[in-house]
Formats: sequence, C-alpha cells, structure tokens
Amino acid sequence: MQELTRDSLGGEEWLGTLRDVLTPVPLGRLGRYEILREVGRGGQGVVYESVDPEVGDRVALKRLLGGRNASDAELGRLAREAHAISSLDHPFVVRSRGVERLDGHVVFVMDWIDGLPFLTWCRPRGETARSWEEQLSVFLDLADALAHAHRRGVIHRDLKPANILVDEHSHPHLLDFGLARGSLDDSSLSRTSQFLGTPAFASPEQMKPGTGVDLRTDVYSLGVIFYLALTGEMPYPVAGGFLATANAIQTSLPPRLRTRVREIPTDLEAVVLRMLEKDPERRYRSMDEVRDELLRVQRGEPVEARTRTALGDFWTTVRRHRLAVATFTSVFVLVTSFAIAMTVLYGRAEKASEKARQVEEFLGTVLSAPEATTSDHRLTVRELLDRAAVRLDAEDGMAPDVRARIHERLAQSYASFWIWEETGRHAGASLALYESLRGDHEHEIAQVLCALGLAQTFSGDDAAIGNLERSIFLEESFSDDSAESRARRATAHALLGFALWRASEPPRLGEAEAEYSRAFELYEEVATPTLMEAGAYYAYAALAGELGADDEAEARYRKALTVYAKAAPDAPRASLRCREDFARTLAVVGKHEEAWAQLDSAWANSEPTERRVERLERIAEVQAGQNAMEAAEESRRRARRLAERLDPGN
Repeated sequence: MQELTRDSLGGEEWLGTLRDVLTPVPLGRLGRYEILREVGRGGQGVVYESVDPEVGDRVALKRLLGGRNASDAELGRLAREAHAISSLDHPFVVRSRGVERLDGHVVFVMDWIDGLPFLTWCRPRGETARSWEEQLSVFLDLADALAHAHRRGVIHRDLKPANILVDEHSHPHLLDFGLARGSLDDSSLSRTSQFLGTPAFASPEQMKPGTGVDLRTDVYSLGVIFYLALTGEMPYPVAGGFLATANAIQTSLPPRLRTRVREIPTDLEAVVLRMLEKDPERRYRSMDEVRDELLRVQRGEPVEARTRTALGDFWTTVRRHRLAVATFTSVFVLVTSFAIAMTVLYGRAEKASEKARQVEEFLGTVLSAPEATTSDHRLTVRELLDRAAVRLDAEDGMAPDVRARIHERLAQSYASFWIWEETGRHAGASLALYESLRGDHEHEIAQVLCALGLAQTFSGDDAAIGNLERSIFLEESFSDDSAESRARRATAHALLGFALWRASEPPRLGEAEAEYSRAFELYEEVATPTLMEAGAYYAYAALAGELGADDEAEARYRKALTVYAKAAPDAPRASLRCREDFARTLAVVGKHEEAWAQLDSAWANSEPTERRVERLERIAEVQAGQNAMEAAEESRRRARRLAERLDPGN
C-alpha cells in the first residue's frame, strides 16, 4: 500500500485504486473468460480459476490488485513474469498464454494446474507426512525445472511453497515469476535498497541492501523449502518481524535435519545444509549440481556435500583457531604422540645399550631441571624442550644414530604439546640421519615417518599421506604376528586415515574410512588395549558426527571410552575431552540425561574451568535448536553454577 500512496497519485486516482484493490471481480465474466472462483490473493495480484470458452480449457487469470489504476511498477512486474514464463518450455513450469487487457484490467493468462499446494501435498491433512523418498522425487523435478530456467537466464528470486502446486501424478509445477530477472540483467532489480521477495524464504544476500544476487539465491530458497518439507519446521525462527527474520537468516545456523526427523538420510541432510550455506560461495554453483546430488541420494551413491559442507566447516575452524578449538583433535594428538613414543621407546628392546644410555644422559641433563615441577608445567616443559633443541644443534662429536634418536624423542615430545613446526623439524632431521646410516634402521624410520606424517597432517601438507603410506609399507615388510607389530601397524593405518581426511583437498573420505577400518581390525587382534586405539575410535567418532552419522558416532564414542577405561584405568583425565564431545553427540540425538551424566563423570573431583562453562552453553544451544527448552534451561543452570564457582563475585 505504501507504494500506492506516493505523491504521483492524486486523491481521486488514489481512491479509485483503493476501490479496485478491495473490490473482487464478481463471479461471471472478465472479458471472454468465465470466472469460476477466486483461488488466491497476494500482495501483487489475485488469481481466478476460469474457463476459456473459445477452446473450452480451464485457465488461470492473474489480475493486478491495482486494477485499472495499477502502478507502473506493478505493470512492470506482471510484464516480467509473462516474459520470463514465455521464455521457458518445461513440463514443470506453468505455461503462459499471454497478457491481455480485459474490461480495463491487465490480466496474465496461464494454464490451469489442478493440484495441491506443495506443503499440503507433503503433509496431507489428518495424515502423516509423506516419506522422504516421495518428497525426493518432487525435489528432483523442482531442481530440474529451475535448472532449465537458469539455463535460459531466468532467476526466480521468490521461491516459496505457495508458488508450487503438485498434481495428481506427484509432479510439481512452478508458478509466479513476478520477481524473476535475467541472470545478466543489471537493472534496478539486481541492486536495490528495497527488499523484494518473501522474507522467510529469502537468501542472506537478499536481506542486505545493495547486494547483488545470482542463481545461487534460488539454490538457497529451494533449500529452505526442502528443509521445511522434510522436517515440518523452518531452519531458523521467523515468528518475529522483518528485522528479526532478516537477522535470523543472516546469522542463525540451521539445526541438522536429523535432529528433527531421524529417518532423513545423512546424504540428503548434507545436500540441504549445503544449499543453506550463508556464503553463496559455499553453496552449489548451479541448480544442475543440486539435481545431480539429489540423483546420487536417490541412487544411494555418496554425495559431494558430505565432504564439502561438514568437513569444510570443521577444518576451516581448525585452521583459523588451531589452539582454541576444543574438539577431539587435541586429545587425538596427545594420545597419538604418546603411543608413538611408547612403541618406539618401550615397544622393542634396544639393540645398543650404549646408544640408549647416551640418549637418556643427554635428555636427562636438560629435562630434569627443577623448573619441570613448577605449577605452570606445560609452559616449563616447552621451555625445556626448546633448551634441549638448542643444545642438540650446538653439540659436536655426537654419533649420528644417537643424534637421530634424540631428534626422534624431541619430535614426539613437541607433538604432545601440539607444536607442529618443531615436531616436523625434528622428525625430518631424524629421518634424514637414519636414512644416511648403514644398517637396519627400518623400524626407526617407520616410526619417525609416523611422527613426521602427523606434523604434516596438522599443517595441511598432503605429503603426510605419502610418508604414512611408506611407514605402513615398512611396518608390513618386517611385521610378525606379535601384538606389538599389530599395534604399530594399526597406529600407522589410523594416522593415514586421519591424513586422508585432514590433509587431502578435497578430503578422501572413502579411503580414510578404509584405513580406519583396517586399523580397527588390527586393534581387535591385540589383546592389550592402548591409548592409541582409544584415540583412533575417538577420532572416527568425531568424523562420523561431523558428517551427520549420529548413530555411528555414538557407537564409536562408547567404544573409545571402553578402551580408555581399560588402557588407563587410573588416568580418567585421558578420556576427559572424549566424554565432553560424546555428551554433545548425546544431546544432538536427544539423550539429555545421559549427556549430563557423561559430563559429570568427566568433571568429577576437578575444579571448574571456563571451557566447561562454554561446553554446557554449546549443549544448551543444541537443545534449544531442537525445541528441547527444559533441557536447554537445565544446561544453562549447570553452566551458571560452574561460572559462579569460578568467579563468585561476578
């Protein structure tokens, strides 16, 4: 209405326009068309079911609300819609019959679609929702129709359920191209401070004044429609006003679909979530890509979205905030480096006791300083390691094999504190020395390659993959049936799986899963559980959780905790972060009581920390996203109690 009150309208013209808007066309005739009924009325026009007596067909007539006094803007939108639809020729796009002026009204004539509104079709009244398989078939048709439109240079820009009808054969039909524009058009519609579209289904870029839009806007809006159809809920709150909705669209991350409907496949969930990426660069580049991904879901084939969405988000966070990310990775590194050190130092007998004595003597003189027992243990040990490294570089006359072993020990020690540059430097130096020596050093080389590969993995260097593959080759070339040999090979396979996931671009998930599976097979053959085995299950659980395979993640977390308990029964802190991450997964699947129990177990007999407060707050966010408001409030209460213990005066 605001547009119609501009100064360009005089008083009489304004009153005439108002009468046309408010007065429906009486049932009877409009021009030569027989009006049967009014079927819809929106912000721009009203639609009638009609009959064309010349051919006897039912047609849809769209009349502008402004009637005889429709504004230039309204006429322009109707003309654009007619032009857009007339340029398309697809079975699932309504067919245009042209624009006519009837009894003073400008009317757009289209084929009549005898069908149900999209959401009514998805959830028939009084019936359960249609299966995801049935909905997927309609999704494919919609993606194909929009791909056709995009290839013809037409972007819809106002996709919403009300613009989709589903016929008796379960085929959808796209309607209302009133806001459509050409993909190369640089008109005022492409960049404007006036919002155009339906807010709840608009893309983040549509909510930013002056921001250009392209076909990825349609990808986003179709993702919102898919999300709503599959779950019965919007991916973000839209109950407030325009500003609240705009803020939610731009900032609120959609809860995973499987937290609302467990039957939805993880692959389909991944596709929808990628369509809903806030950044257009992270969405599918075209509707053809969306259609191809949906076809993969239908065929049971792996989809690209599980690689690019879940892992992309996770590793972007890790790369940007490497030391701040409270995820499985820190524990995985600690137990990995610990296991490497144990297998090297205690897993086999030293062949030369004099060499072992020299190594221990050198490290002992540096690392046994009084500072190692001060309260700030982590910082002191880092300083001591740096001191040992400086002294090693300055040491003359040391035998190469002794120097190689000391570099190896330092690499493992730096790894335990996630200091990857120094880990890689010392592992590389150790490897070069071992390879320059004559004699049998394959065991040492295999283990140093593990340390080097781990450092390269966390640096994003895909050379890690080749080094870990070489380590596995060496381990298998001199392997025997001993538990020690199996454990070393299992460690190498687990690290290679981690590298294929972490260091490869794009992540090679299928190969990573195969390496983890091989590692688990070997661990099962080892009678004595190890921290490395627990860490491998922990890492795999985190991978499954990031990809939305919550059932698999839950099972692997339980296995990891079982192995932790057996491998280190007197060291409950070894499994602390595993329990914390497991608690979040339990909250995701709605097991809130067990989630709190896991946290209580992890934090028993220890002082609160800010990180624990943050953990509870994140779990509360997960629960709130599931509308589990009582559980969310309980998590917040627990967080407040911890915060009060941390800072009673605040």
